[in-house]
Amino acid sequence: MSYVKLNRALRDNPVASDPHYLALWTWLLMLAAYKPHRVILHGVQVDLAAGELATSVRILADKSGVKKDKILAILGLLERSEMIRRRKTNKHTVITLLNWSKYQVDETVQRHNRDATQTGEKKGKEREEETTFPEELDTPDFREAWAEWTAYRKDMKKKLSKFSIRKQLKQLAALGEQGAIACIDHTIAKGWQGLYEPKQEAGTPNGVTIDEAFLQMDCQRGGANGSF
Repeated sequence: MSYVKLNRALRDNPVASDPHYLALWTWLLMLAAYKPHRVILHGVQVDLAAGELATSVRILADKSGVKKDKILAILGLLERSEMIRRRKTNKHTVITLLNWSKYQVDETVQRHNRDATQTGEKKGKEREEETTFPEELDTPDFREAWAEWTAYRKDMKKKLSKFSIRKQLKQLAALGEQGAIACIDHTIAKGWQGLYEPKQEAGTPNGVTIDEAFLQMDCQRGGANGSF
């Protein structure tokens, strides 16, 4: 990250009215880590999080051109204003810029994080809506045929409802894997909207849908030539 952001709200902050305050605040922004990393200061390893810097009054004075006593006063004001938090040792001070991530995270990173979250939510929803196949149809070949069937229905602007999916799978299961695949292939080849078993085509203008066939089978017990 080769730049830092200055929030326009800073104009309403007393810090902006004093050039020494503004100079020091700007240097704090520039010296702060933009991602977690380790630094060595006065021979000591210091682990910093994003928005933190390990420094000293002398270093800040050299960088900003502000006198040491003035720096101490400014840091005190910034801390009381809840803009920073200080953690002191006998060799250095770790300064945390509060709300760093809110104002300084790269917009590209923020957009990536939002997109990743949305993608995760979408995949979670897709997992929730994943089709559960009857045991006799839970095979790679039938899954491929079913995917072709659902895509075919989408192309027709006739997307299957959850209820229709459960009902059709239950009825297809009665045909067995190969019979169910043949039924789907036959229906797509004919360009029909509803599922039809191949041997059902004769005798009716449009064939008999699986739903209709099961009603016939339930009511007639083998009537209407015993097919659907």
